[in-house]
Amino acid sequence: MAIQMTPPESVPVVNVEPAKRDTAPLAVRDTARESGTELVLGKMIGVVSNDISAEIGMLIGSVVTIFVRQHKLGRVRGANAGYVIYGERYMPDISFVSKQRMPRPANSDWVPLAPDLAVEVLSPGDDSRDVRVKIANYLSAGSAVWLIDPGVKEVEVYMPGAPVRRLTMGETLDGGALLPGFSLPLKLIFEDADGGE
Repeated sequence: MAIQMTPPESVPVVNVEPAKRDTAPLAVRDTARESGTELVLGKMIGVVSNDISAEIGMLIGSVVTIFVRQHKLGRVRGANAGYVIYGERYMPDISFVSKQRMPRPANSDWVPLAPDLAVEVLSPGDDSRDVRVKIANYLSAGSAVWLIDPGVKEVEVYMPGAPVRRLTMGETLDGGALLPGFSLPLKLIFEDADGGE
């Protein structure tokens, strides 16, 4: 099931304030972390993937982790890692932070900086407006975003200050300047997304 998305330019960046400032009440922060929810536009959003999205997230996360560790580029985290972005709480399916920006773990429930790369794998229950707000805020905070859509077997690559790139089957996702030398064919990402048919 593909999710109809509107261009990110149509969604304004919200809650623009320094990402280091944690403005959510303590009860909201604790509840969000414990219950696996994000805080988007001031509302708690459940973060649950279906089995296809979860499997694709693990595949991409595994490949990115191996590449980053082999090249000693930084830290990769899974879907339980939380970040404070402009006072909101985001838990991307996969995230990467360079060792220059984070030489040691933050040792915090919510990392007080934006990741260099946020990977979001869509699930049928995702609200397109919430996804677009997150993308706009990630970009505003300097993060690159890979938006993986298993429903249409496409990847959208967002880089701050650059036009979006849409990749389809037969193309290869690359790491660009962020992860130089990294590549992953979309065929490998989506080969089992329809149950192997």
